[in-house]
Amino acid sequence: MRIHYALMDDLCSWEEFERLVEDRVGVSADEQEERSAARDVVSDAGRLHTHLSALKAGPSLVSFFCRVIEVKKAERFERQEGGYGFVSRVLCGDETGEVVLTLWDEKAFAAGEISEGEILEVVGRFRRKGAVDVADLRKPEKPPGITLRKNGMKTFSPVSLDCVILAFAGEGFFQAPGGKESRYIRLITGDLSGEAEIMFWNNESAKAFMGGDFVRISGIYERPSSGPKRSYTADEKCQITSVPVEEEKIIHEFSSRISGIREDWWGSIQVSIDDPGRVRDFVTRKGAASHVRNLHVSDDTGTAVLVIWGEQACLPFVKGDKIEIFFAEAREGSRRPGFNEIPSSPEIHAGYGSFVSLNENGGEPVRIKGIITPRSGGCYSVDGRDCCYLLKELKDGMLPCSEVLVWGILYDSGRIEVSWFEICGKDIDLMKSGLDEVKKRCGC
Repeated sequence: MRIHYALMDDLCSWEEFERLVEDRVGVSADEQEERSAARDVVSDAGRLHTHLSALKAGPSLVSFFCRVIEVKKAERFERQEGGYGFVSRVLCGDETGEVVLTLWDEKAFAAGEISEGEILEVVGRFRRKGAVDVADLRKPEKPPGITLRKNGMKTFSPVSLDCVILAFAGEGFFQAPGGKESRYIRLITGDLSGEAEIMFWNNESAKAFMGGDFVRISGIYERPSSGPKRSYTADEKCQITSVPVEEEKIIHEFSSRISGIREDWWGSIQVSIDDPGRVRDFVTRKGAASHVRNLHVSDDTGTAVLVIWGEQACLPFVKGDKIEIFFAEAREGSRRPGFNEIPSSPEIHAGYGSFVSLNENGGEPVRIKGIITPRSGGCYSVDGRDCCYLLKELKDGMLPCSEVLVWGILYDSGRIEVSWFEICGKDIDLMKSGLDEVKKRCGC
């Protein structure tokens, strides 16, 4: 009965679970009756044989059926603390997504008895989306019918992708728990199947290309997912090359329009900003500070509310901006007090896995000296004696109210994308006098 409780131990205590089981069979039930009742309790809680898309952190164990897609036999590896072990991986899926099952040590050899196409019943520990460590595995006598997604992950082997680069969605460093640091570049691409995210690790070959380039990316690995988002990983061996002009048959367009958005919608869309709204600060359930922003947007088919979460909410949006939102989802719209009986239109939500691209026109190199000034909506500007431009982002080391010398690209929208900057000095009086002049000019 303990293994059944582990499937819902985030919902109730052991004593509560025992009481729920006893309510079904009484205190004098035998072991088989008790096990059957425990199974029913877990089933009523929605934790028995969930779809892969529903797997998430919370309980100690998760339970599901899946169909085998590909098997990697057991391999020997050396442990950091000394000695060696064995590991095997099994790629599985259902109609909602894919998952990689990891079998350690003596369990690893069970992979030799698993064949592609078989149905498995799995109990395991959730590691992250698309990854489960197997605790128990069996082949059911009466397996359920399971179909695989048409566009889901099909292999552990590297694949190639012909696509157009849609956006560079950031770069930085990631430090693993062991202390090893890796550099990443996040790329968003498009093809006939839609949009995809590619994470380049310790590989800067993508920097030789620009948005709009047609490329062939070879040697990338698809990541298992539990949704429509396609995601790939590129390591140091990955190669990216231009596609010859005669082969530029890669077609991509944003197929979503506001009028077609329903509550189950997920995808990418282009819109114009009618009202940029304002940034609101809040604290997450984990106690971290974050931001949220509600914008009113439109396209040629209608209007909608766009909700942006996290740091992207602080982008310097203005009315009339045209933006592209990648990997967003629709949620039920907020209801106004006193109007709960009126159905609300779904809102477009851009969360932490989404990316918002602010399209810019024109662009010329500039060199400007001024003061970093906070603006409404969580934005910042660089204010010179005779000019004032919004910053596309506040670079690390840029201190509000400091005087800086900025090199960057000035766009037609009046925003500057900073390429490099220098702090001009720490004369507080100079900063204050500059701010006073800016406030007079801006009427604030």
